[in-house]
Amino acid sequence: MRPAVEEDRGFIRPQTAPLLVMVDMQREYVEEGRPLYLHEIDGSLARCKALLDTARARNWDVAHVFWRCSGPLFNPRTPYWEAIDGFHARATSEKVFFKSEPSAYSSETFARMMADRQPAVTYLAGYQGTLACLWTMVDAHERGHDMVFVGDGSHSAATDAAGEAQTHSTLVEIVRQFADVVSVQEVVGENEGTARPMAETGADLMDRPVLAARAV
Repeated sequence: MRPAVEEDRGFIRPQTAPLLVMVDMQREYVEEGRPLYLHEIDGSLARCKALLDTARARNWDVAHVFWRCSGPLFNPRTPYWEAIDGFHARATSEKVFFKSEPSAYSSETFARMMADRQPAVTYLAGYQGTLACLWTMVDAHERGHDMVFVGDGSHSAATDAAGEAQTHSTLVEIVRQFADVVSVQEVVGENEGTARPMAETGADLMDRPVLAARAV
């Protein structure tokens, strides 16, 4: 099987252009019947594509982080590990990292890249919210890295107590307690420079009500 990505390619410019990190844009989340399948992923997936297209058009740095394991999930020997259609890294201009745990920082090369490029701003989008995105945002916060979560450029799995949309809304509010959160429209709507977070109230971040929740 042809590899979906090649390790350690591309170039990230330190402390210059904004960086868009697309995490776990993998088929595990879009293939019906797979354990991690997200039933309501379509809206966020379309927004992620608009975000990626905008970053490329503005000549931002782009990094793709893939979860790679030897078990039944995210296994390179299966087609479900592959990038979702439309989200493959460009061969010469975009960086690719592999990780073995939820956080992108579990990739040593990703962690080094992030340390080298501070204080330039980084935007994080991808799947799923309560796994890779939350863990990566926490790690960035602990390291003092300027990482902004694109809240509606992500989605989360349902829990026993809440559906996908409700779970993700709660996740967005948890992240907001320690990091900046923006919407895709805020990023793509910027004519130049970088988008910064909306007001603390976060009105209209998502197309649905946001639950009040705080990280403990």
